Amino acid sequence: SEDGDKYVYAINGSVRYKEKEDRFKSQYFTPAKRNSGWFLDFPVEVDHKEENIHIGSSKAGTSKGATLYIENIKDKSKSIATEIERLGAIGSIAVASQDKQTVFVASNDYEPGNSNVPRLLKSFNRGKRFEDLSSSTVYGSDRNYTLKEILDYRTISDIEIDPHDNSIIFLSLTGYNKDLNGFKPNYYRILQSSD
Repeated sequence: SEDGDKYVYAINGSVRYKEKEDRFKSQYFTPAKRNSGWFLDFPVEVDHKEENIHIGSSKAGTSKGATLYIENIKDKSKSIATEIERLGAIGSIAVASQDKQTVFVASNDYEPGNSNVPRLLKSFNRGKRFEDLSSSTVYGSDRNYTLKEILDYRTISDIEIDPHDNSIIFLSLTGYNKDLNGFKPNYYRILQSSD
């Protein structure tokens, strides 16, 4: 936390929340049974007001996609879960500091033959519905590309939202040294949105 009095960390397949003044009391947040981390990939993000913990997961069993769990720290009855169809795993989560309704998620891994990944998704309603931003334009020095073209075999390793302007995001990308579609991916390691 900003004041150093609260801690959130993953342990034994669950996410643990602890306040400094009570060193013996912890809260556990796990979408499945406690200590069963078989489908938690652990991208974990706490909103700016430290009210909710966002946990990403992989697609499990017969589900249609990965699930984003938003766990309320003080009142678990306010927690929600949203299944994101055609997304195999959530790899990154970001929550806007000015508006906890604005949530970004990115897929975790490249899946050969799966045209649905890698992807960048945005929600304006706290994860109830997502808009796919993968076809957004990335303006290059030589020509313009879609985000999906630049990602191709790579993934988004981190998402950061400007704390003063929710419309500006930064993406860091994995992968390097592959000449793809006539451009050098090394020039596209960190992307910044302009709208």
